[in-house]
Amino acid sequence: YMRPLLSVGLVALVGCATVLGPRSIEWNPIDAQPSDTPAPVVEEGKLVLSGRAVRSQSAYTAPVTIECEAQPAEASTNSCFYIDLVPENQPTTQLPNEYLGIKLVHSGTLQIWATRGGEPTYLIKPAAIRADADGRYKIIVQARLDGIIVQVNNETVRGDYPVPYGKFTIELRTFPPPNPWRVDSFSVH
Repeated sequence: YMRPLLSVGLVALVGCATVLGPRSIEWNPIDAQPSDTPAPVVEEGKLVLSGRAVRSQSAYTAPVTIECEAQPAEASTNSCFYIDLVPENQPTTQLPNEYLGIKLVHSGTLQIWATRGGEPTYLIKPAAIRADADGRYKIIVQARLDGIIVQVNNETVRGDYPVPYGKFTIELRTFPPPNPWRVDSFSVH
């Protein structure tokens, strides 16, 4: 069963994730991708991203912990899954040009990196990681004032680059389209 996003005013994906119990995280799709990029959908209670990004409507402050499980639809793909912390009030009509990001490449690489405006991307820390036996990744991101800690399937990577924003939204995306990733058990606390 697939449920496409509804388009009424601000488009939001509701009920795909929870925040500390029954409250839902609402997502705005990012309109910057080509119109033929598949839109995010909810399938069997999981958010399915196939290239088009979504950004949380709510803003957060550090310290915060983000947890989810992510799995590419095809085990053989080298596609990427991103969790980006984006400064608050960035327009949803474009991908941000400033963010602190976590990039998970299904071929076995985790990267923590930052980009600021027109400056080149700054790689904070790379690491080798592995999917579990079913091809899933259990991801825990601790966005702290003194740095960022990312744990993927019990492998921990620490970066001393602090979260540079007072308030930020969370953006999820995949690349290249249409390689779908399923996101489950998303929480922020």
